[in-house]
Amino acid sequence: MGKKVEQSVIETIAVDLYRRQQISLGKAAEIARVPSKWQMGQILVKYDVWLDYTAEDAEQDWNRLRKVLKT
Repeated sequence: MGKKVEQSVIETIAVDLYRRQQISLGKAAEIARVPSKWQMGQILVKYDVWLDYTAEDAEQDWNRLRKVLKT
């Protein structure tokens, strides 16, 4: 199997598991063999899958960022 085909199959599996909420974004990135959640997000867009990111998640991220910037 060619590397591109193999990567496509792996991505498809990771995206499907994420879509069914069986794994986290980080785990999907690990399975898809991509180095970051950001890149995994880009892969999800390719498959028309949206991030499971709520307003509550955004607030938590904002609070963490404020703490880091104060340090």
